Amino acid sequence: MRGLSPRERFLIAIASAALVVFVLVFGLILPMVRGAAQLARDESEYREVIAEAASMYEAVPAIEAEVAELRSEAARLMFPRDQAKIAIVHEIDELAAEVGIRLIRVVPPGDPEPAAGCLKYSASFRADSTFAQAIDLLYRLEQPDRRLWVEGVEITSGRGAGEGLQINVQLAVYVPVEAGEDDDAKA
Repeated sequence: MRGLSPRERFLIAIASAALVVFVLVFGLILPMVRGAAQLARDESEYREVIAEAASMYEAVPAIEAEVAELRSEAARLMFPRDQAKIAIVHEIDELAAEVGIRLIRVVPPGDPEPAAGCLKYSASFRADSTFAQAIDLLYRLEQPDRRLWVEGVEITSGRGAGEGLQINVQLAVYVPVEAGEDDDAKA
């Protein structure tokens, strides 16, 4: 066998060096550069997520206060479960007195029926009224501070000529169901 000439040795050395440089650049340096760029993008995304989480964390007290206010408002608009039937009739009497109408008949609520996390009590009343009193009654029933929810209204002429109107109102009242009472509410 013949030995390699100095020129061939030089070319092999250059090719070996080029191969080493190629392997270093494409096998080590470029993946590290790409990895560093990906890490920078990830860091940017994580900083955004952290900033969003921090702003959400800062908003928690205000949200908790709003939830407490909404719960208080909902509780104010609902009757306590153990007092619902009596309180409904009492509120109907108060409303009739405020408007100045004469109640003919009040049908107190019977057994409640479940309705979206609440118990729904239905009641109705019939009264003699003038047109103005009927309008005033409906206006007062629709005010946000009322706990009686109008489900239906029927207005007919009074019993005799010139005796005004007779108004029949169907109401609903909602009572919150506590956690664990769902089974009791369905029974």
